[in-house]
Amino acid sequence: MNNKAIIRIVLVLLVAAIGAWQLRNSQTAPESATKSAQQQGGQPAHHHNKGGNHQRDSGVKDGADRTARQGQPAGAIGEFDYYLVSLSWSPAYCVAHPQDKRQCGDRGFGFVLHGLWPQKSSGGYPEDCPANSKPSAATVQRTLAFMPSERLINHEWTKHGSCTGLTADEYFALADRAFAALRVPGGFQSPSTSRNLSVEQLLSEFNAANPALPKGSLTLRCSGGELEEVRFCVDLQLNPRSCGAGVRTQCGRDSVQVRALR
Repeated sequence: MNNKAIIRIVLVLLVAAIGAWQLRNSQTAPESATKSAQQQGGQPAHHHNKGGNHQRDSGVKDGADRTARQGQPAGAIGEFDYYLVSLSWSPAYCVAHPQDKRQCGDRGFGFVLHGLWPQKSSGGYPEDCPANSKPSAATVQRTLAFMPSERLINHEWTKHGSCTGLTADEYFALADRAFAALRVPGGFQSPSTSRNLSVEQLLSEFNAANPALPKGSLTLRCSGGELEEVRFCVDLQLNPRSCGAGVRTQCGRDSVQVRALR
């Protein structure tokens, strides 16, 4: 066999070997990528976005400002700095929910408690912690006087109260005290006609009725030009304090309608 024939055979074997190596490498690459993703603690091309959320209840929309509503992982019991107390203006709620006879059936509710929410000063909040109890029947009956929805009571305990480190009965006893911690201005006691006020006027009325409120402790929430909620921040002993990151007034610059009692 001459030299040219030998060289030709060597080249053919070399090309075949390279092709076989490329085929084997392409078949194992996806498996390697999958293992790499799993080693980093995840599933390839699959993840969850936890945040966003507080859902609608049979009272009012739940939650603080979206910036501050990034719930923390379940189980963060007691890991918070203060409470956000949310009072819902019942006449606005009842316009959209006339079928809610407990709250809207000629009961004449003004402000009712939407929630007592543990918050972090840096923003965010714990939620859906393992519950150590549930509200007793007696606690539910007492709470209906200022939070007139049994469904909302159970939701607030599961989502927020469970993270306070309190029992359900202790949590709603604290919620009762928190509800009474803000003095309601005279213009909201039993208004027979609707009013239109600016955000500044609304805040001024509440600040005048509660001179101990520090700056940044009171916020408003509006929808469609109507007042929906008044929210204020308190420390763990229910003393007023400035709100943390992300909790702010959510109303337009135009006048805000405050509906009369039904």
